[in-house]
Amino acid sequence: MVTQIADRVGLSSSANTIAVNKLVKEGLLKRVKDKQDKRICWIEITPAGQSALAEMIEKRNLVFQNILDDFSDEHLTIFLRSLRVIQEKFTTGYTQHPLQMQSQSL
Repeated sequence: MVTQIADRVGLSSSANTIAVNKLVKEGLLKRVKDKQDKRICWIEITPAGQSALAEMIEKRNLVFQNILDDFSDEHLTIFLRSLRVIQEKFTTGYTQHPLQMQSQSL
């Protein structure tokens, strides 16, 4: 559901609805009505969306490979440690928006 996506990425529901509408229009996502509750509409990735996602991931991996080729072993170790910390925050459900964090620390 769009509200769940909005909560996860820390953007407003309306901003996510606009993005989802655009991706549906482009054929990358589709809306699927819930069989039990017709008020609920799920978002699914289409085969074209899967293909576009795979292409984006491949391009991202090439960019990272080009950047990281110049890193020393020490820099790579530090970078990987940092990524693990970030991954840990995401996998433990860390979803607080950065602006909310700033206002709480004031």
